[in-house]
Amino acid sequence: MSLSRLLVRLLPISAVAAAVIAASLLLVDTPEIGPTSAYACNPCECPNDQRHNCLGGEFYAVYTYSYDDLCVLDVYRIDSDGGRRIFMYDERELSRVPDFPDRNLFLVQVDGVAMYRLTSGEYQINAGPDVNNKMFVLRFDDCPATYVEEESWVNGRR
Repeated sequence: MSLSRLLVRLLPISAVAAAVIAASLLLVDTPEIGPTSAYACNPCECPNDQRHNCLGGEFYAVYTYSYDDLCVLDVYRIDSDGGRRIFMYDERELSRVPDFPDRNLFLVQVDGVAMYRLTSGEYQINAGPDVNNKMFVLRFDDCPATYVEEESWVNGRR
């Protein structure tokens, strides 16, 4: 599905639950074809995993990588059966989104993981809540991501 179809409505960030959860199963990143297989370790300590989120590894994974001379944003949902791609956009599709929108733009939501383009120019991924009611937020600057910031909390305790 094209990004333009996903931009059917604008929503402020506060209207959608933010989220994601803590880590153990990971996707291995192979630059030729992107993330492909799962194994257990902490995402921030896995030498073969190039995901951007250290938090929430049991719930989602976000990658940016080069493929066919294009930057690709690739997002996976992780569960007890492993990982599956839930959305992917290349830089041509992402370039259709304003760099600094007037309002935070809701781009897509699939299986508890949502993506926005913020007025600051950053992208934001919200995921969760997980089985422990934990939420995660990942903000990054661009594709490829060079600046990444994350946070997490338990719903009702923030």
